[in-house]
Amino acid sequence: MLKYVGCVEEAEWACEIMKKTNIPISISMCIGPLGDFKDVSVEEVAVRLAKAGCDIIGVNCRFDPDTCVDTTIRMKEAVEKAGMKCHYMVQPIAYRTADADRIGFIGLPECPLGMY
Repeated sequence: MLKYVGCVEEAEWACEIMKKTNIPISISMCIGPLGDFKDVSVEEVAVRLAKAGCDIIGVNCRFDPDTCVDTTIRMKEAVEKAGMKCHYMVQPIAYRTADADRIGFIGLPECPLGMY
């Protein structure tokens, strides 16, 4: 499993190496609805990871549960539209971050002390 990746290109490189192990590949991106850190859309991230051979794709702890679920739904829809199948995972943080920008809760002025 590879987690906390912000750029789909790096995730693709990692997937290429991990495929040599012949074990299931799981990659969890630290992205939200605005896409990765290089402006690649959520939908394109998902399709690229599925094409690279990821068995499980998803998002992790930069955003709240609602944002993570919505982002993962968009990933799933894009992969299915591209005619592929994949499994999905979500690992959100435990508090709301509805006003977070592309980098998630760490970009909020309250972070870290005012978040708890």
